[in-house]
Amino acid sequence: MVARVNDLSSEFRRVSKMQVVQTTRQIILENVRLNNQMAIIESDYNNVEIENGKIREQKKSKSLELSLLDERERMMAKKNRKTYQLIEKLTEECSAHEQFIATLDEKIASFDYTQQLIDELEEVNTNTDARRYQIYEENESLRRTIAQRKETLSQCEHDMEKAKYPIEKTIQALNDVLQDSSDTSNTGRTIDTRLGAFENIFRLLNVATQLGIGPNLKELAVKNEDDLLATTIDYDNLPSPAQPLGSLKKLKTKSVAIQTNISNRNPVPYHIQTDVSAVRPKSLPFRKRRPSLLSTSALVQSSFAFLFLSLINPYIFIFLIVYLIKACGKDKGKGKKKKAPAVPEYIPDIKLNENDKKFYTTQIELLEKQFERYQQRCDELKARQQAELDQVKTLEQDFEMLKYAKKQVELKEEEIADLKDRLVGLGQAKELEKDMLQKQLNDLKNEINDLRERYDAENSELRNQVSDLEIFRAKQDTYLSQRQRQQDTFQFQEEDHIRKLESIKTKDQVDRDRLKRDMIQKMNHVASEFRRASNKQMAETTKRTINENARIEQTVDDMKDVTTRVENENEHIHDGNNQVEMGIQTLKNKEQHHAFQHATSAEIIQLLANMLNNQEQIIIKKQEEVARMDTAERRMEELRSSIFNNEKNYPTLRQENKSYQEELYELDQLIAEKTKDKTILLSNLRRSVGLITDTLKIREEEKGALAPSGQPQNFIAPEKSGNLFKELHEILTCTEEIDLDEQPQASSNTEVNRPTLNVR
Repeated sequence: MVARVNDLSSEFRRVSKMQVVQTTRQIILENVRLNNQMAIIESDYNNVEIENGKIREQKKSKSLELSLLDERERMMAKKNRKTYQLIEKLTEECSAHEQFIATLDEKIASFDYTQQLIDELEEVNTNTDARRYQIYEENESLRRTIAQRKETLSQCEHDMEKAKYPIEKTIQALNDVLQDSSDTSNTGRTIDTRLGAFENIFRLLNVATQLGIGPNLKELAVKNEDDLLATTIDYDNLPSPAQPLGSLKKLKTKSVAIQTNISNRNPVPYHIQTDVSAVRPKSLPFRKRRPSLLSTSALVQSSFAFLFLSLINPYIFIFLIVYLIKACGKDKGKGKKKKAPAVPEYIPDIKLNENDKKFYTTQIELLEKQFERYQQRCDELKARQQAELDQVKTLEQDFEMLKYAKKQVELKEEEIADLKDRLVGLGQAKELEKDMLQKQLNDLKNEINDLRERYDAENSELRNQVSDLEIFRAKQDTYLSQRQRQQDTFQFQEEDHIRKLESIKTKDQVDRDRLKRDMIQKMNHVASEFRRASNKQMAETTKRTINENARIEQTVDDMKDVTTRVENENEHIHDGNNQVEMGIQTLKNKEQHHAFQHATSAEIIQLLANMLNNQEQIIIKKQEEVARMDTAERRMEELRSSIFNNEKNYPTLRQENKSYQEELYELDQLIAEKTKDKTILLSNLRRSVGLITDTLKIREEEKGALAPSGQPQNFIAPEKSGNLFKELHEILTCTEEIDLDEQPQASSNTEVNRPTLNVR
């Protein structure tokens, strides 16, 4: 610029020395040239600005791409670190699984021995259970047998106690009768004694009926069972208090045959026995009179017997009356040794006095009260009989249930036999399955060994790869640190370069400013000189052209400076873009490397995951086997405890069984003794009942022997040999067992010698 100014100064001087026209021409040409140069510089500046804008846009896009690639690189590095951690974790898990599988294999190794022990313990437990169940069943059977024996013994004792009391009373009454038979002076006492004997005999019959030995009262009146409600009794011929027994009249009435055990003499219970004669009036006039063979006391007793036996059966009543008459007549005949007078045909009725009426009224009231009491007793007995029937039904139901239970037990035994057969078949199938499973287990072990070897090889390869990856990671870290250092150095150098450029630019600007000032001073000096010269030599147009050329030159210089600055800036940005491009390429290479590493790590992770899955499946199977092993061990402990308990309880059961057997033996002996006593007692009772029932039989061939009512005849049939009381006394006092079936001839002889009555 200074040179140009100097040139202009020299030229102006030349111009000043040359002609003005030539100078002006040159100035105009210079002006045109400067204008063209300014246009070219302006177009270059515009192109540089456009290129600078493009370069800036490229810089922005590449910076953005660089930041994205850098972020992706950091993400890939982070993912790779996580992948390496996952690989390490999976490797540790695989190692732990291998150790756990080895531990499980050690546990499972003793499974066969444990199973064998369990089989042996189950066999021993089955034997001990069978022994315990057998002894328990024996104890239950003995307990039931003992209960049955006790029940039988109690029933036997009850029957014996039930039969002993009436037998003792009957024997005592028979002894009294046999003792009084020799004394003929006291006829009333003899009749009372015989009535007491008959009362005890009736009680004995009642007890025999309850024990199932004697007949019912209906059986005694079997001849009249077709019309029980139309029984004919000749009440007119019965004696009154003022009449002898011989004066009888026929009176037809109806009574009902009732089976009961009411006594006409002692209607109260056995433990509270009172005499009805205690309530008799003491001032009866006919007490001192004996108008006939029977005394008034005998007549009262006969009235009692009449009222009682009319409720039971007319045949028994008539039999009793006739037997009493015969006995009294016989005793009196023995005393007088004369034949009894004949019974008159008819004696008129005698009116009763007030004392008789009061006496009979009192007796009727007492009998009504007794009837009410016995009716209540009858109701109680019916209720008791109904309860016993219900109990019998319950026992029958229990017996049916027992039968059903026995059938069920038989069915269960059959099922047990079938199950045993099935168990044998299942045992064989189990052995076959065990062999097959053993083969499968061996195959699985071989396969597991192969897999283990393959996995070990893969693990070694993976470990080598992991070690290579570790080396690569170390190198990568080294390279990254070196790159970081280089980047820091480059940034420092770049900042230093920028500072230097700024200092150079500042110095250049200072130099330019100084040169501009010098140029301006020189231009001002030249201008002043030129002005002086132009004022002298040039026209106004030349002055304007010169000023314009100076201005254009200054503008051109400024544009050149700006263009130079923009070109430098473009070069700097281009260098930055090249560096960014190099960084982008480096990051792309790193990204590819990271992607390869990630793919490799994914394959490794997949292999490790598959290995873990296989190991988990193996562990599950092993755990199932271990669970079976634990179950087998628990089963073995249960079997041992069960065997211990069975062995512990077996002596107790044996001791209990022994005690039951001893108790059963004692009960059998006691039952044998009681049964023998009961057999003797029931045999005597059966013979007594047979004797009584045979005595009460009515002969069919003598039914028509009774005289008609209009003809006088004896009412009593002739008596045969034999004494009922004596035979009953001999039978009841017998202490030896006599089988009636073994002595048919003796029975027939006894039947011939028994007294038989013919009564209508």
